[in-house]
Amino acid sequence: LGWNGTIVNDHDLFEDVWRLLFKPSPNVLREIYKTISELDIIGNEFNSANVRAKHPKIIPTAVAKDWLQQHHPGKNFTEFEIYEAKTRIDMKENITFTDKMKSHYFQLYSNAVACANQLAPGLPVYLSSDSDNLASMMQNVSIVRLPSSVGDAKALHIDNDYDQGLHPPSSFYLIFVDLYIMSKAKCLSHSGSGFGILPLRISGS
Repeated sequence: LGWNGTIVNDHDLFEDVWRLLFKPSPNVLREIYKTISELDIIGNEFNSANVRAKHPKIIPTAVAKDWLQQHHPGKNFTEFEIYEAKTRIDMKENITFTDKMKSHYFQLYSNAVACANQLAPGLPVYLSSDSDNLASMMQNVSIVRLPSSVGDAKALHIDNDYDQGLHPPSSFYLIFVDLYIMSKAKCLSHSGSGFGILPLRISGS
């Protein structure tokens, strides 16, 4: 493993074990190469930002209420109904985003990209997100690089009951494309999710 008798920390151990046990399938490897070719980041330094935008715990209550109000104007909602709304927002992509939601999320994504740019200024920023629709708001920001959809892929959740059994394996390739590309970034800003931390663990840096 190349440890050469030195003291090995958890970070080094994780990277080596990952490299030994996991390897992208040929189809995923092709999609990784296709994506980095399209984004012109082969052999070039780049930053990355991962935004777990729709996690129920970080969706502001005011944003969830605003989303509910478009369906039930004037109604007062219980805490449970608001939490349930946050869960629906998280797990479904084909929802209508209100102006308040768009404003909130644009600021969230802008902060993530600015953070990555502050770590290593001037480099392109590969943006990974749990929502294609929301991430697309950043497509006109010059330093942002957005992955195109892989086949019919959207930002699906492997652990989501709405998605399990309804999509071919290729629909989930983008998850692994994001993971491996982010692991090669010079600097990575992430929102604290397990998925955002994983590229740091396997990067070896």
